[in-house]
Amino acid sequence: KRLVASGVICFILLVLSVFILRLALDFQDINDLWLANNADLYMITRFFLVKNVILANLPMAVYMGALFGLNTVFTKVATHLTEYENHKFDYEYENSMVLKLVFWNFFYLNMSYLYLAFVRRDIQRVASGLRMIMTIEAVIGNVKE
Repeated sequence: KRLVASGVICFILLVLSVFILRLALDFQDINDLWLANNADLYMITRFFLVKNVILANLPMAVYMGALFGLNTVFTKVATHLTEYENHKFDYEYENSMVLKLVFWNFFYLNMSYLYLAFVRRDIQRVASGLRMIMTIEAVIGNVKE
């Protein structure tokens, strides 16, 4: 019964994260439309840095912040749920915790690409997102060296 409760709570958190993802992607569409039609009407958005860097990436920054918050919440919830399950042995506790975290991290990291590729069928946005991630990883890798 305790495992079922853990599964239900994990599923609810996953549905909540999908809802936040859909809001972020809709916000991205609205923001792109606004930037294309109205950005030149306002003095501050005429500057390249504001229009093409800050405002263009604002929805993704909001989404990444929400995912960071959800990841923190889910890690704490997974810890409490695993303790609530009251496993008899340490390896059962660790297996349960790893299963929850791997399941969450897989969907948490790949959810936007899965949604864009299979629900919206927008391959251009998937490709641009993957390019952005690869570029950021390359920059971070070079900085670490």
